[in-house]
Amino acid sequence: MDIKAVKSFLANSWEDYKLLLAKSLQAEFPFMNQVNDYVMGGTGKQLRPMLALLTAKMISDVNEKSIKCAVASEMLHTATLLHDDVADNAEYRRGRKTVYSLFSGAVSVLVGDFWLSRAVRQVLETENNDIFECYVRTIEDLAEGEMLQLSKAEQLDTTYDDYISIISRKTSSLFIATIKSAAISAGATPEQVEAASNYAHKLGLAFQMRDDILDYSPQMNTGKTPGLDLLERKITIPLLSAFEQSTTEEIDSVKAKLAKIGGSESNDLEIVAQVYDFVKEKNGVEIAQHKLTELGEEAACELSQFEDNQAKEYLLSLIRFVCDRKV
Repeated sequence: MDIKAVKSFLANSWEDYKLLLAKSLQAEFPFMNQVNDYVMGGTGKQLRPMLALLTAKMISDVNEKSIKCAVASEMLHTATLLHDDVADNAEYRRGRKTVYSLFSGAVSVLVGDFWLSRAVRQVLETENNDIFECYVRTIEDLAEGEMLQLSKAEQLDTTYDDYISIISRKTSSLFIATIKSAAISAGATPEQVEAASNYAHKLGLAFQMRDDILDYSPQMNTGKTPGLDLLERKITIPLLSAFEQSTTEEIDSVKAKLAKIGGSESNDLEIVAQVYDFVKEKNGVEIAQHKLTELGEEAACELSQFEDNQAKEYLLSLIRFVCDRKV
């Protein structure tokens, strides 16, 4: 997937997005601007605004409201990362020190709040209640998803249905808000809004599943600490897929090991290595990747309701990118 080609295709729309994002983050106090500049230097591929602008272009064309939806999606996503880094005690993200580790947890939370407030401002400026509702629902989902994951990590009783519920809220929900709001901004019919939302939901699930698979791939330079999910006692798709091939005794044995993580006499890295070996023995990563690929195929089917054009082709290509990405 050539990300540069997508941005070139979006042309002025992408430039308008970048200008509005930068303008909207200007603060009164120099220290806030200093931290914002640092955050902006590590914003990654900016997949969500790309999805917003491509969706609008696929349906009709990008307009001012579409740009605001794109900006809001990136701001809200970044706000969640700034907060997540504090909750996860994360020192690095995308190969760079986090705001949490470079400054402090308090700074990371407060800057995250700032990005969140500016995201809400962008949504309000669309003056569209349906778009506003998209983002209100997502903010609720993000909090509920994180709380559910924390609860399940504590109890070590995450089922496959629990996992789908968690990632639907903490990841897929923002994909839906991004793409659905862009579709609304472009004047989509109710049928098109539904199809775009279904595409977003399945793409979001696939994105998080791939992220969780990468946590079991320490040989890849993902910019994240390998094994972090296990160190936080999170049971995700590779381990759940391995459990499907296991006896009750084997599952109980793995959970007993995970329960020791964080203990005073526990060798946490050794436990992570043992669980890696278990997942490898049960082909958990391969099974998880197959499920992810099926979701990608389902997402592609949702776009069949739209006329063929270059924006649609890029949205289809982004499915393959999400399902196969290395970082």
